[in-house]
Amino acid sequence: VEELLQPVSISSIVITQTVAPASPGDGWLWLNPTSGEFSIYTLGAWEPITYKSELADAVAGNLTAADVIDEDTMVSDDNTKVPTQQSVKAYVDAVAASKMSYRGGYDANSNTPNLDTTPTTVNKGDMYKVTIAGTFYTEDLVPGDVLIAEVINPTVYGEWTLIKSTI
Repeated sequence: VEELLQPVSISSIVITQTVAPASPGDGWLWLNPTSGEFSIYTLGAWEPITYKSELADAVAGNLTAADVIDEDTMVSDDNTKVPTQQSVKAYVDAVAASKMSYRGGYDANSNTPNLDTTPTTVNKGDMYKVTIAGTFYTEDLVPGDVLIAEVINPTVYGEWTLIKSTI
């Protein structure tokens, strides 16, 4: 499908154009369906539109080693390079692992480990599965319930997410 666009009006789109129009106006845009390239009509002639971008090179398969970055932490935050598949996987795995950490069982009857009085070793994302029924702040817990810390060393019930094992 070829399209002819006149920038001043959307009504000048031509869908079945097989060759560049013979009498276009300045600023008209034509997509050559054979080559996939755009041309613009300027000063009485069709001129190909050329551009250089990393994305275009990536799509065309024209990357060099200098265009690729192998950096598992993505610390450079470089918007001109393409990361390797291994770097993306390592980064995603590290981020996902850092968000939640299963810390073990929680005895809600004896508050072991200490989660609801003065916790000092709880990190955001720490997850505990209730093994012994009891209360957590004022909430009744049963075995199978899960607690997830929303902040470091939470001190109030609202700083935890509780996933009930029964509804």
